[in-house]
Amino acid sequence: MLSKCLAEWAIDFVKVINYHIIMNRKEQIINLRNSGKPFNYIGKIFHISRQRVHQIYSGYNTVDQKISKALKEDKCEVCFSKGNLDLHHIDGNPKNNDKTNLLTACKKCHAKLDEISREARGVKRIFFTEKVVEVITKVCRRCGKEFTDKEYKIRNRIHCSNKCRKKTKEEKMERNRVNARRFYQRNKDNPIFKHKVSEKNKRQVERRKRLKHNIDIL
Repeated sequence: MLSKCLAEWAIDFVKVINYHIIMNRKEQIINLRNSGKPFNYIGKIFHISRQRVHQIYSGYNTVDQKISKALKEDKCEVCFSKGNLDLHHIDGNPKNNDKTNLLTACKKCHAKLDEISREARGVKRIFFTEKVVEVITKVCRRCGKEFTDKEYKIRNRIHCSNKCRKKTKEEKMERNRVNARRFYQRNKDNPIFKHKVSEKNKRQVERRKRLKHNIDIL
């Protein structure tokens, strides 16, 4: 079985070498895939990953390739620079790739054009700083000290500093005890949990007996 697979792979590899000059890699991959060869098998022949074989076979193009194909000019049509070129959609619709709706622009000019386009369409960008409601006075839950804070819609600050925000060792232990009680109340009727608890209690009893025995010997 292994020798048969190797023979088939060698035949296909020779075929690729024979018409390498006549056909490009994409055509070769399409022909091999149409003949029923899997992506892993084709990738080993061309020394590429199966994901790349799938991309070539399905005609996938990266964003940079799409932009380079759609660019009308080799320089920015606003500032006439030749570096960091991008594609601007005049109407703001990225799916409208009509030539009359495209404009070649550099990254800096593209950002300015997008801002102008948004203002013309009445679209306002919402930043984190714009979500501030008002500045209010709060009381720290730890030390009772008053502090001023900006009331955000997505944040609610309750401590005055990081030192007060950190929990003490006693608070962590109390939190663990509360979580343990909650876990026990949720699982106390579970037979598997009961069995584990009983086994643990037996081990603890045996450990105490061994310790007591060792102390008596000493």
